[in-house]
Amino acid sequence: MRWFLGLLLLPLLATAAAAHGGHFGHGPPVRYEQGILCDCGLIECDKCADEALRRGQDVRVSSPKVTEAKRWGDIARCRVEIAFDAENDRGMYEAYARVEPGPLFAAISGSVRNGAESLSAEMKPSADARGRYLYARRMFNFDPMLALRRGSGRVDVRVYPLRKGETAHVVLEGYVLVDRMPSVYARLYRTGDRCLAVVPLATDDRRAEAAFVDATGGRSFHFLSAEECKARFGGQFVEDVPFVPALEGAITGQGDGAASEETALVAIAEGSPSPPFVGPDRRIPGSDGLPPGLRAPSDPEPPPPPDPLPHPAQKPADPPPPSPSVTAARGW
Repeated sequence: MRWFLGLLLLPLLATAAAAHGGHFGHGPPVRYEQGILCDCGLIECDKCADEALRRGQDVRVSSPKVTEAKRWGDIARCRVEIAFDAENDRGMYEAYARVEPGPLFAAISGSVRNGAESLSAEMKPSADARGRYLYARRMFNFDPMLALRRGSGRVDVRVYPLRKGETAHVVLEGYVLVDRMPSVYARLYRTGDRCLAVVPLATDDRRAEAAFVDATGGRSFHFLSAEECKARFGGQFVEDVPFVPALEGAITGQGDGAASEETALVAIAEGSPSPPFVGPDRRIPGSDGLPPGLRAPSDPEPPPPPDPLPHPAQKPADPPPPSPSVTAARGW
Protein backbone atom coordinates (compact mmCIF):
# COMPACT_ATOMS: atom_id res chain seq x y z
CA MET A 1 0.00 0.00 0.00
CA ARG A 2 2.82 2.44 0.80
CA TRP A 3 4.29 2.11 -2.66
CA PHE A 4 0.86 2.76 -4.20
CA LEU A 5 0.44 5.93 -2.11
CA GLY A 6 3.93 7.01 -3.16
CA LEU A 7 2.94 6.76 -6.83
CA LEU A 8 -0.12 8.89 -6.16
CA LEU A 9 2.12 11.60 -4.63
CA LEU A 10 4.41 11.89 -7.66
CA PRO A 11 2.23 14.44 -9.58
CA LEU A 12 2.01 16.61 -6.46
CA LEU A 13 5.77 16.48 -5.96
CA ALA A 14 6.35 17.36 -9.60
CA THR A 15 4.09 20.40 -9.23
CA ALA A 16 6.03 21.53 -6.17
CA ALA A 17 9.34 21.04 -7.99
CA ALA A 18 8.11 23.17 -10.88
CA ALA A 19 7.16 25.95 -8.50
CA HIS A 20 10.74 26.00 -7.16
CA GLY A 21 12.62 25.62 -10.46
CA GLY A 22 13.22 21.91 -9.96
CA HIS A 23 11.41 19.51 -12.25
CA PHE A 24 13.62 16.88 -10.63
CA GLY A 25 16.75 18.45 -12.10
CA HIS A 26 15.17 19.84 -15.29
CA GLY A 27 14.19 23.34 -14.15
CA PRO A 28 15.32 26.68 -15.63
CA PRO A 29 19.12 26.94 -15.89
CA VAL A 30 20.96 28.88 -13.21
CA ARG A 31 22.62 31.96 -14.72
CA TYR A 32 25.90 33.49 -13.56
CA GLU A 33 27.30 37.01 -13.71
CA GLN A 34 30.83 37.13 -15.06
CA GLY A 35 33.58 39.45 -13.88
CA ILE A 36 37.36 39.13 -13.81
CA LEU A 37 39.36 37.07 -11.33
CA CYS A 38 42.02 39.77 -10.81
CA ASP A 39 42.65 43.29 -12.11
CA CYS A 40 46.44 43.63 -11.78
CA GLY A 41 46.89 42.82 -15.49
CA LEU A 42 50.45 41.58 -14.94
CA ILE A 43 51.80 38.98 -17.32
CA GLU A 44 53.19 36.88 -14.45
CA CYS A 45 49.80 36.72 -12.67
CA ASP A 46 48.13 33.35 -13.27
CA LYS A 47 44.68 34.93 -12.89
CA CYS A 48 45.36 37.63 -15.51
CA ALA A 49 47.44 35.57 -17.97
CA ASP A 50 48.38 31.98 -18.71
CA GLU A 51 51.52 30.12 -19.67
CA ALA A 52 50.62 30.06 -23.37
CA LEU A 53 50.46 33.87 -23.40
CA ARG A 54 53.76 34.21 -21.53
CA ARG A 55 55.51 31.82 -23.95
CA GLY A 56 53.99 33.45 -27.03
CA GLN A 57 52.38 30.19 -28.08
CA ASP A 58 50.52 30.29 -31.42
CA VAL A 59 51.58 33.91 -32.14
CA ARG A 60 54.50 35.66 -33.79
CA VAL A 61 55.78 38.99 -32.48
CA SER A 62 58.15 41.18 -34.48
CA SER A 63 61.19 42.90 -33.02
CA PRO A 64 60.30 46.46 -32.03
CA LYS A 65 61.19 49.07 -34.62
CA VAL A 66 62.31 52.31 -32.96
CA THR A 67 62.30 55.55 -34.97
CA GLU A 68 63.72 58.79 -33.59
CA ALA A 69 61.70 61.89 -34.45
CA LYS A 70 63.33 64.79 -32.59
CA ARG A 71 66.22 65.15 -30.15
CA TRP A 72 66.91 67.47 -27.21
CA GLY A 73 70.39 66.68 -25.91
CA ASP A 74 69.92 63.59 -23.72
CA ILE A 75 66.33 62.80 -24.74
CA ALA A 76 64.59 62.07 -28.06
CA ARG A 77 60.99 61.80 -29.12
CA CYS A 78 60.51 58.29 -30.55
CA ARG A 79 58.03 55.94 -32.15
CA VAL A 80 58.03 52.20 -31.39
CA GLU A 81 56.24 49.81 -33.78
CA ILE A 82 55.43 46.13 -33.18
CA ALA A 83 53.53 43.63 -35.36
CA PHE A 84 51.60 40.63 -34.01
CA ASP A 85 50.39 37.64 -36.06
CA ALA A 86 48.48 34.46 -35.23
CA GLU A 87 50.25 31.37 -36.55
CA ASN A 88 47.21 29.09 -36.93
CA ASP A 89 43.50 29.42 -37.56
CA ARG A 90 42.14 27.43 -34.63
CA GLY A 91 40.65 30.52 -32.99
CA MET A 92 41.48 33.94 -31.57
CA TYR A 93 44.58 34.60 -29.46
CA GLU A 94 45.99 37.19 -27.13
CA ALA A 95 49.57 38.36 -27.66
CA TYR A 96 52.15 39.93 -25.37
CA ALA A 97 55.43 41.79 -25.89
CA ARG A 98 57.90 43.56 -23.61
CA VAL A 99 59.22 46.80 -25.10
CA GLU A 100 62.49 48.31 -23.85
CA PRO A 101 63.93 50.81 -26.37
CA GLY A 102 66.35 52.23 -23.82
CA PRO A 103 67.22 52.33 -20.11
CA LEU A 104 64.72 55.18 -19.84
CA PHE A 105 61.48 55.24 -21.85
CA ALA A 106 58.31 57.26 -21.17
CA ALA A 107 55.28 56.03 -23.14
CA ILE A 108 52.73 58.83 -23.59
CA SER A 109 50.41 57.72 -26.42
CA GLY A 110 49.84 54.98 -28.97
CA SER A 111 47.44 53.16 -31.26
CA VAL A 112 46.47 49.68 -32.44
CA ARG A 113 45.32 48.60 -35.89
CA ASN A 114 43.90 45.09 -35.85
CA GLY A 115 42.52 43.97 -39.19
CA ALA A 116 39.96 46.59 -40.21
CA GLU A 117 39.73 48.05 -36.70
CA SER A 118 41.85 50.99 -35.58
CA LEU A 119 41.88 52.55 -32.11
CA SER A 120 43.91 55.25 -30.39
CA ALA A 121 45.47 54.55 -27.01
CA GLU A 122 44.95 57.06 -24.23
CA MET A 123 46.32 57.41 -20.73
CA LYS A 124 43.74 56.38 -18.14
CA PRO A 125 43.86 55.62 -14.42
CA SER A 126 45.72 52.33 -14.27
CA ALA A 127 43.18 50.31 -12.27
CA ASP A 128 40.32 51.31 -14.59
CA ALA A 129 42.37 50.67 -17.74
CA ARG A 130 43.48 47.23 -16.59
CA GLY A 131 39.96 46.21 -15.58
CA ARG A 132 38.38 47.37 -18.83
CA TYR A 133 40.98 45.60 -20.94
CA LEU A 134 40.69 42.30 -19.05
CA TYR A 135 36.88 42.43 -19.15
CA ALA A 136 36.79 43.23 -22.87
CA ARG A 137 39.25 40.41 -23.51
CA ARG A 138 36.95 37.98 -21.73
CA MET A 139 33.48 39.13 -22.75
CA PHE A 140 33.61 41.17 -25.93
CA ASN A 141 35.29 41.61 -29.29
CA PHE A 142 36.48 45.20 -28.98
CA ASP A 143 40.09 44.62 -30.17
CA PRO A 144 41.66 46.19 -27.07
CA MET A 145 45.33 47.00 -26.35
CA LEU A 146 46.96 47.63 -22.97
CA ALA A 147 50.41 49.06 -22.17
CA LEU A 148 51.71 48.93 -18.59
CA ARG A 149 54.90 50.46 -17.19
CA ARG A 150 57.17 47.74 -15.75
CA GLY A 151 60.25 49.86 -15.02
CA SER A 152 62.03 53.05 -16.00
CA GLY A 153 62.62 51.76 -19.52
CA ARG A 154 60.21 48.82 -19.85
CA VAL A 155 56.59 48.61 -21.01
CA ASP A 156 54.46 45.46 -21.30
CA VAL A 157 52.01 45.40 -24.23
CA ARG A 158 49.00 43.10 -24.54
CA VAL A 159 46.75 42.83 -27.62
CA TYR A 160 43.53 40.90 -28.26
CA PRO A 161 42.27 39.23 -30.42
CA LEU A 162 44.66 37.95 -33.06
CA ARG A 163 43.21 36.08 -36.02
CA LYS A 164 45.02 34.11 -38.67
CA GLY A 165 45.71 36.30 -41.71
CA GLU A 166 45.17 39.64 -39.92
CA THR A 167 48.24 41.44 -38.56
CA ALA A 168 47.81 43.63 -35.49
CA HIS A 169 50.05 46.71 -35.54
CA VAL A 170 50.80 48.49 -32.26
CA VAL A 171 52.46 51.91 -32.08
CA LEU A 172 53.82 53.47 -28.88
CA GLU A 173 55.03 57.05 -28.82
CA GLY A 174 57.11 58.66 -26.13
CA TYR A 175 60.53 59.83 -25.00
CA VAL A 176 63.69 57.75 -24.80
CA LEU A 177 67.16 58.29 -23.35
CA VAL A 178 69.81 58.61 -26.06
CA ASP A 179 73.61 58.67 -26.07
CA ARG A 180 75.49 61.95 -26.17
CA MET A 181 79.00 63.21 -25.64
CA PRO A 182 79.97 63.50 -21.96
CA SER A 183 80.23 66.94 -20.39
CA VAL A 184 81.55 68.43 -17.17
CA TYR A 185 78.51 70.69 -16.88
CA ALA A 186 74.93 69.91 -15.95
CA ARG A 187 72.26 70.18 -18.65
CA LEU A 188 68.98 71.71 -17.53
CA TYR A 189 65.51 71.13 -19.03
CA ARG A 190 62.18 72.70 -18.03
CA THR A 191 58.48 71.96 -18.66
CA GLY A 192 56.28 74.40 -16.82
CA ASP A 193 57.32 74.45 -13.15
CA ARG A 194 59.20 71.14 -13.30
CA CYS A 195 62.89 70.99 -14.14
CA LEU A 196 65.27 68.15 -14.94
CA ALA A 197 68.97 68.42 -14.24
CA VAL A 198 71.17 65.86 -16.00
CA VAL A 199 74.43 65.98 -14.06
CA PRO A 200 77.72 64.24 -14.99
CA LEU A 201 78.46 61.56 -12.38
CA ALA A 202 82.06 62.77 -12.11
CA THR A 203 80.90 66.13 -10.75
CA ASP A 204 77.65 65.16 -9.01
CA ASP A 205 78.10 65.50 -5.26
CA ARG A 206 74.39 64.62 -4.79
CA ARG A 207 74.38 61.36 -6.68
CA ALA A 208 72.66 59.59 -3.76
CA GLU A 209 69.66 61.92 -4.20
CA ALA A 210 69.27 61.23 -7.92
CA ALA A 211 65.97 59.85 -9.21
CA PHE A 212 67.78 57.86 -11.91
CA VAL A 213 71.41 57.00 -12.62
CA ASP A 214 72.67 56.06 -16.07
CA ALA A 215 76.00 54.45 -15.18
CA THR A 216 76.78 53.59 -18.81
CA GLY A 217 76.28 57.17 -19.94
CA GLY A 218 77.89 58.62 -16.80
CA ARG A 219 74.96 60.86 -15.81
CA SER A 220 72.38 61.25 -13.06
CA PHE A 221 68.85 62.67 -13.25
CA HIS A 222 67.42 65.09 -10.67
CA PHE A 223 63.85 66.42 -10.80
CA LEU A 224 63.46 69.85 -9.22
CA SER A 225 61.00 72.69 -8.96
CA ALA A 226 61.90 75.89 -10.80
CA GLU A 227 62.92 77.49 -7.49
CA GLU A 228 65.09 74.52 -6.49
CA CYS A 229 66.76 74.51 -9.89
CA LYS A 230 67.59 78.22 -9.70
CA ALA A 231 68.90 77.90 -6.13
CA ARG A 232 71.19 75.02 -7.10
CA PHE A 233 72.39 76.08 -10.57
CA GLY A 234 71.98 79.84 -10.48
CA GLY A 235 71.56 81.56 -13.81
CA GLN A 236 72.67 78.58 -15.95
CA PHE A 237 70.71 78.21 -19.19
CA VAL A 238 67.51 76.09 -18.94
CA GLU A 239 66.04 74.64 -22.16
CA ASP A 240 62.25 74.55 -22.54
CA VAL A 241 61.12 71.04 -23.53
CA PRO A 242 57.87 68.99 -23.47
CA PHE A 243 59.14 65.85 -21.71
CA VAL A 244 60.00 66.55 -18.04
CA PRO A 245 56.66 65.34 -16.49
CA ALA A 246 56.70 62.28 -18.77
CA LEU A 247 60.23 61.26 -17.73
CA GLU A 248 59.42 61.89 -14.08
CA GLY A 249 56.39 59.59 -14.34
CA ALA A 250 58.40 56.86 -16.08
CA ILE A 251 61.21 57.02 -13.52
CA THR A 252 59.23 57.45 -10.31
CA GLY A 253 56.09 55.54 -11.33
CA GLN A 254 53.94 58.44 -10.14
CA GLY A 255 51.67 60.91 -11.91
CA ASP A 256 49.94 60.99 -15.27
CA GLY A 257 52.68 62.42 -17.51
CA ALA A 258 53.37 58.96 -18.97
CA ALA A 259 52.58 55.30 -18.34
CA SER A 260 53.28 54.80 -14.64
CA GLU A 261 52.01 52.84 -11.67
CA GLU A 262 49.07 55.24 -11.52
CA THR A 263 48.40 55.57 -15.26
CA ALA A 264 48.23 53.07 -18.13
CA LEU A 265 47.83 53.31 -21.88
CA VAL A 266 44.68 51.59 -23.11
CA ALA A 267 43.05 51.39 -26.55
CA ILE A 268 39.48 50.16 -26.29
CA ALA A 269 36.20 50.78 -28.10
CA GLU A 270 34.02 53.59 -26.83
CA GLY A 271 31.34 52.36 -24.46
CA SER A 272 33.27 49.33 -23.28
CA PRO A 273 31.99 48.64 -19.76
CA SER A 274 33.98 48.18 -16.61
CA PRO A 275 33.90 44.72 -15.02
CA PRO A 276 30.96 44.44 -12.60
CA PHE A 277 33.20 42.93 -9.93
CA VAL A 278 36.60 41.33 -9.32
CA GLY A 279 36.37 37.73 -8.19
CA PRO A 280 34.89 34.34 -9.18
CA ASP A 281 31.71 34.25 -11.25
CA ARG A 282 28.59 34.46 -9.07
CA ARG A 283 25.01 33.26 -9.39
CA ILE A 284 22.47 35.88 -10.40
CA PRO A 285 19.81 36.02 -7.66
CA GLY A 286 16.41 34.88 -8.91
CA SER A 287 17.72 33.38 -12.16
CA ASP A 288 16.70 29.90 -10.99
CA GLY A 289 13.08 30.74 -10.16
CA LEU A 290 13.57 31.27 -6.44
CA PRO A 291 12.60 34.60 -4.89
CA PRO A 292 15.60 36.50 -3.47
CA GLY A 293 16.57 35.40 0.00
CA LEU A 294 15.48 31.77 -0.34
CA ARG A 295 17.96 28.94 -0.21
CA ALA A 296 19.51 27.65 -3.38
CA PRO A 297 17.21 25.29 -5.30
CA SER A 298 17.57 21.56 -4.98
CA ASP A 299 15.67 18.55 -6.25
CA PRO A 300 12.80 17.49 -3.97
CA GLU A 301 13.29 14.34 -2.00
CA PRO A 302 11.93 11.30 -3.86
CA PRO A 303 8.95 9.41 -2.38
CA PRO A 304 9.75 6.60 0.05
CA PRO A 305 10.35 3.23 -1.59
CA PRO A 306 7.45 0.71 -1.52
CA ASP A 307 7.44 -2.27 0.86
CA PRO A 308 9.54 -5.10 -0.50
CA LEU A 309 7.52 -7.86 -2.22
CA PRO A 310 8.34 -11.54 -1.58
CA HIS A 311 10.82 -13.08 -3.93
CA PRO A 312 9.14 -15.36 -6.49
CA ALA A 313 11.19 -18.33 -5.26
CA GLN A 314 9.92 -17.88 -1.75
CA LYS A 315 6.67 -19.64 -0.69
CA PRO A 316 4.39 -17.53 1.48
CA ALA A 317 4.19 -18.69 5.02
CA ASP A 318 1.13 -20.92 5.92
CA PRO A 319 -1.55 -19.07 7.89
CA PRO A 320 -1.93 -20.14 11.51
CA PRO A 321 -4.55 -22.88 12.15
CA PRO A 322 -7.96 -21.65 13.38
CA SER A 323 -8.68 -21.88 17.05
CA PRO A 324 -10.96 -24.78 18.29
CA SER A 325 -13.77 -22.38 19.22
CA VAL A 326 -14.02 -21.06 15.67
CA THR A 327 -14.03 -24.61 14.22
CA ALA A 328 -16.84 -25.71 16.46
CA ALA A 329 -18.96 -22.73 15.60
CA ARG A 330 -18.74 -23.52 11.87
CA GLY A 331 -19.66 -27.16 12.37
CA TRP A 332 -16.35 -28.64 11.23
